[in-house]
Amino acid sequence: MGRKLRFIGVEKINKYISEKEEIIQEILNNPTYFEYAKTFGKAAFYLKIKEFIERFKLDKNKSYGLKVFNVLSSFECINELFKRTYFQKLIKGNYEKSNVMSTFYAFVYLMNEELQEKSGNFHKSRDIDERLFVRYFLHFYLSTRPDGGRNVNYQDMVKYLLKGKIADIRERVLNLNGSTNYILIFNGKEVFNETGRSIKTLRKKGYKKLFYYILDNQDVLYSIKVK
Repeated sequence: MGRKLRFIGVEKINKYISEKEEIIQEILNNPTYFEYAKTFGKAAFYLKIKEFIERFKLDKNKSYGLKVFNVLSSFECINELFKRTYFQKLIKGNYEKSNVMSTFYAFVYLMNEELQEKSGNFHKSRDIDERLFVRYFLHFYLSTRPDGGRNVNYQDMVKYLLKGKIADIRERVLNLNGSTNYILIFNGKEVFNETGRSIKTLRKKGYKKLFYYILDNQDVLYSIKVK
């Protein structure tokens, strides 16, 4: 996860949780409120996963969409997040599955309420919402890839990384004797150059290379002009 920490923005997630710690603890210490929050927080979390699946077109095959849902809603997914963020302080070292999941659901409920109310913390909550339920989801999904990566649309994911930024992506295609040479250039730098028979396969490989190039060289994201 190391190379993606800056992309996810763990430090911002930690700051947000720290600021909300008092109210979160109030929820956790009130049995009735806690039961309510974790119940509806779980429902909201499942909808976040649905939005992610639809956003990156992972639901064309409904069976595969369910596999992605099972991966992102799993204890393993949430537990990894807890171990790498300030969430671990909320559960005070109790990593039992029921405690981790319930605490997380309650947190999702709290954040979702702020988004619904559009309170003074709306913009901050929306930013954390995007970091948790898009960026972290991307990390965990790509680290597991339940289908071996066949259904991953890296071109869409590159578009997401570059959303709101001015970037120059150019493709060069040269038809050779029975094969195709495909070159992908990003802001003047050649990031992929390969020859094969299928332009569709070459393009997917090229955008996969570009996606990881951006994550490995994250200063690229911060140096690109914003629209």
